Amino acid sequence: MDRERNRINNLDSSLARAEALLTKAMSTDSGKQELKHACSRLVSAVKNLQQENQKLQREVNERAIAGTHLMAEANKFQAVFNNVYDALLINRLDRKNAEIGSTVEVNKSAVKLLKYCERDLKLLNPHDTFLKHLRFPAFIKKLLHDEQVVIETEIESSLGEKRHCDLRASIFKVGRFEYVVTVIRDIHDSKMTDLQLRSSEMRLQQAQRIAKISGWDYDFNTKRASYASQVKNSIKEIKDDIPGDELQSLFSHIHPDDIDQVMLIWNNISRQNEFEVTYRVITDDGSLLYLFSRGQVQKDKYGNPVKMIGITQDVTEKHIAQEKIKNSEKKLQTFLRSISIGIWEYDIENDSLSFDAELEREFGNGIKFPVSSSEYMTNRVHVQDRERAFNALDKCLNDESGFAESSIRILNSRNQYVWVLSRGVRTSDGKKIVGCFEDLSESIRFDKLKEQFDFLEQIANMIPVPIFYKDLDGTYLGYNNAFAELSRRLIGAEILGQKLPSLFEGENYKVGRRLAKAEKALIRKGSGECIRSYEVTTLDGSKLILVNYKSILKGFDDKPQYIVGVLTDITKIKRVENRLRLTSSRLNMTMNAIREIIMSYDTDLNLQWGNRAARDTFAGKGSRFVGRNWHDIWKRDKKAKNEDSYPVHKILRDKVGYAQDKIKTADGRLYQVWAFPVKGKRGRLAGVVETALDITEHAKAEARAKIHHEQLIQADKMKSLGILVAGVAHEINNPNNFIGINISIIDKIWKDILPVIESYAAENCEFAPGNFPVERLKGAFKDLINGIREGADRIRMIVDSLKGYVREVPAEERNAFDVNRAIDDSVFLLHNLLHKSTFDLRLDKTEQPLLVKGTKQRIEQVIINTLQNACQALTDKHQMISIKSYAIEKKNEVVIEIADEGCGIDKESLKHITDPFFTTKRDKGGTGLGLSISTSILEEHKGRFEMKSTPGRGSVAKIILPRF
Repeated sequence: MDRERNRINNLDSSLARAEALLTKAMSTDSGKQELKHACSRLVSAVKNLQQENQKLQREVNERAIAGTHLMAEANKFQAVFNNVYDALLINRLDRKNAEIGSTVEVNKSAVKLLKYCERDLKLLNPHDTFLKHLRFPAFIKKLLHDEQVVIETEIESSLGEKRHCDLRASIFKVGRFEYVVTVIRDIHDSKMTDLQLRSSEMRLQQAQRIAKISGWDYDFNTKRASYASQVKNSIKEIKDDIPGDELQSLFSHIHPDDIDQVMLIWNNISRQNEFEVTYRVITDDGSLLYLFSRGQVQKDKYGNPVKMIGITQDVTEKHIAQEKIKNSEKKLQTFLRSISIGIWEYDIENDSLSFDAELEREFGNGIKFPVSSSEYMTNRVHVQDRERAFNALDKCLNDESGFAESSIRILNSRNQYVWVLSRGVRTSDGKKIVGCFEDLSESIRFDKLKEQFDFLEQIANMIPVPIFYKDLDGTYLGYNNAFAELSRRLIGAEILGQKLPSLFEGENYKVGRRLAKAEKALIRKGSGECIRSYEVTTLDGSKLILVNYKSILKGFDDKPQYIVGVLTDITKIKRVENRLRLTSSRLNMTMNAIREIIMSYDTDLNLQWGNRAARDTFAGKGSRFVGRNWHDIWKRDKKAKNEDSYPVHKILRDKVGYAQDKIKTADGRLYQVWAFPVKGKRGRLAGVVETALDITEHAKAEARAKIHHEQLIQADKMKSLGILVAGVAHEINNPNNFIGINISIIDKIWKDILPVIESYAAENCEFAPGNFPVERLKGAFKDLINGIREGADRIRMIVDSLKGYVREVPAEERNAFDVNRAIDDSVFLLHNLLHKSTFDLRLDKTEQPLLVKGTKQRIEQVIINTLQNACQALTDKHQMISIKSYAIEKKNEVVIEIADEGCGIDKESLKHITDPFFTTKRDKGGTGLGLSISTSILEEHKGRFEMKSTPGRGSVAKIILPRF
């Protein structure tokens, strides 16, 4: 790296010299021609360099794509590992000590199944936590022997929950280490399902025996039949798997009244897929057996029946019961007529209502029966009672109630509403509801009270909070279903008619005593309320946290009569609070541990919360942080862009789901900022979360990298240009040598032929070679020869200076040199530029040498860069440029001072003149690297660069070096 840096520095120093020499070379035609050929060669070299650069860039891109692909694969494998349904754990294996060490990796399914956090799983050994019920020595012995173990075991989570699991463990080796991969599959639910399935099958078989249901089948090809158990038990001559003549042995025992319907189904069996039929069979003892059979016909691909399977149920008892029900219905109608006003009948299928003669005479009002039930109720039933009547009817129709009963008001023949009790039951065939009307005129008040009481009781039972009331002696008189369930959990029974201590026994005895004492105090007080919270233990050992609210209920005489209370179970709330508190603590610890800044704001951008990194960055010691506004926290750079473009403002204004940008603070720090919306319960914007990362150093590093890259490109150009300049100098030097040699020969020849010319001119007065008289030619020709010789010498000096300027000098090769000599060489190289820029160039050097230690060519580069800037600053050729050199004895320093009377530089730009790529002459081809490189060169020589400038009056630049 040092060699490359030295190489770049040498090329940088060659840049300024080459630029000056090229400017001078362009002043002659021969130089232009040579430069043209050299530029052609340079273009070819640049093209080759571009091709190599493109090849290198493609290789870099391919490596970046390969890296991205590998990262994506790694992320994919990690995602698969974390999203596998089974729990996965990877542990170190200590084969020597026959132990499984700490957990190396664990997936999310394992954390969810075992109820341990990932950190605990990695710190603790499996046989000390969730595998403590496993016989571990035998397990590890088998694992080490077989390299793989598959067992079914019981694991225990951190909460004490036990579950059946399949455990598969295998050994694999990575390098010199061995690991155990454990796969745990939760089979608890499937195992419980299997047990339930076996139980269900047993219950099904038992239910079939109770319901007298059995299966049968018949093969059309073999004519073999497997009969239902009811048939085999009742008809002894029928046996399984004996060929029959199309079931003739069974058909012969079917009741004569039912044989036709059975044979009709049998004869059409090929045209139907399934059937059902109820028929009677005459048993061996002559009794009748009612059977219900349902079958399904299986056919081949041609539609021919192949097999018939089905079930047969003995419905003898059902038919006997139906006969009894029909007889009971007849008796019921007789009974209803004797106790009621009359009988009504509702046909469910046709939705028609009909009355007997008594009801039609009292409530018909000229209506022609049967009539639609909804039409009659709408026109004749009181509007307040219609819904209740419809609900009672619907419950009966939906089998929610065995009968339909409701008290309603009906318009009678005298056009008056009378109260009746409508009662009805569904017939055995389920097609009708038969009922009657009873007169309720005398008992209507009681029904209202009962209905109100039932309504209030239903409301109390629907409330999920335990509610109770008791007398002043503490005896429980009533409570809702929620309280009954609580008492069963506490003592295993309900406590109606018992007192308070009965509810709190055993571990809860002291709690009961405290509550009884508070209750007595409430009774003595005679009014008010009593609120207590306490913890009780249920019969299964679980803990409940309850809040007990009691109040005195006064009677009609305004005296205390009852105690009314409510119990609220806040166990889950407390657990959630504890978990929330723990989660909040862990979250705060996590947020405070990361280096990113995280802050939360409300919709007015007032800070609600910030992590430690935020407080350390934006809040001084002891200063207020929470509650401050976003604008006060950030204190942005006044020259930064409009604040509406910042992420938090985009979230609030545009309602976007994500925003990011950079923010530069007033102290010059640069932050990468992200913002995310916080949604409320209804999805409305409730605030903004902002995260920030200080990227100041990163940005500076990127800038330095960019500068280095640009310098490298510039240095590479200078290297190529230096090679070109060296070649051009060499090509110029060769013809210049010819000129120098030939002019010496011409001078000698002139001296030899001059007498001859004089003699000839004396004889021929009109002789004037080149229109020059001989006397004038004698002086002019000598001046021409001297001019050519001086021109050749000047070309030689330029070439020598150019070759010396572009010569690569290692940075470590430093010698003492005179800065006055460096000034002379720099002025010589910039002769044309200085001549074109000003008429007033002043040199003021010390007579004594001013020695410094370093590289003369690099200091010349600094002088040339500074002189070029001075020339570019001039607006008039009459403006002055002065160059001074002097020593500061006290500081033992040498100063090269270059002043100009040009346009000057404003204060703001003056702060950045040494910044890389900063230039005020971008439109004139300025790169902004001259003074940046010059500053670097002076720092290498332990020197410094100073500049003072006044706009419109000029600038003074000082190159200060330590004296040798």
